[in-house]
Amino acid sequence: MRPVFRDFLRVGMMAATLALSGLLTAPAVAAGPAVVGAPLVSVVRTPSGGSTGKPLYVALHGLGSDENDLLELAPLLPKDVVFASLRAPYTLAPGHYAWFASRHVGDRLDGDPAQIQASEKAILRSVDALIAKYHVDPHRVVVFGFSQGAIMSYDLALAEPLKFEGIGILSGALFDSVKARLGAAHEKLPTHVFVGHGLADPRIPPTYAREAADWWTTHGAEVQLHLYPGMQHEVGEQEIRDFSQWLQQQ
Repeated sequence: MRPVFRDFLRVGMMAATLALSGLLTAPAVAAGPAVVGAPLVSVVRTPSGGSTGKPLYVALHGLGSDENDLLELAPLLPKDVVFASLRAPYTLAPGHYAWFASRHVGDRLDGDPAQIQASEKAILRSVDALIAKYHVDPHRVVVFGFSQGAIMSYDLALAEPLKFEGIGILSGALFDSVKARLGAAHEKLPTHVFVGHGLADPRIPPTYAREAADWWTTHGAEVQLHLYPGMQHEVGEQEIRDFSQWLQQQ
């Protein structure tokens, strides 16, 4: 399957350099102003007929990328929406950003909890600002992301389950530390969840997708799980078609 978008195609060499230097597991280099209160940098596409009352799609890029990366997906998804792609607040290097520093807890993937929560707050502030500025329908907000952006989408749905109509998970993981934040008040989550993952993903094993789908189903969400043979840590053509169809149902 030929991917139409790969987060690591554009930043693969950068990611390799960061891995060698330890930046994939060390704290991110610097936090931007969004961590301390300003909205995140974003690129927004609005429909020709105006934005009032339209759905809002919020896109969160992967590690080492920026707000321009997921714009490639906008023409391939439902058109009559406001599409906003956000920049992560932590700077790895000029033009390369992260939502949090990655780490392992035992043999499990995880991330720096303070940075995850700081990014969560920055995204929520930014979503509120987008809703106010573009007068979109606040009940039709979908957040989705690739890799680290997908991980943040899981976190956001647990932090504010009533804020998002649905979440789209493209090659992500539901961290144990994120699940641990689920409070009794969120025993049932009214969120629609799309989970897409490559069965040949060498970075985030597909077991994380299966585990997350089971967990969300147990907690009352409507989950679509799509596993793609031969697909690695990328977004493929069939996955985009499946995701677009899922979005049209929301």
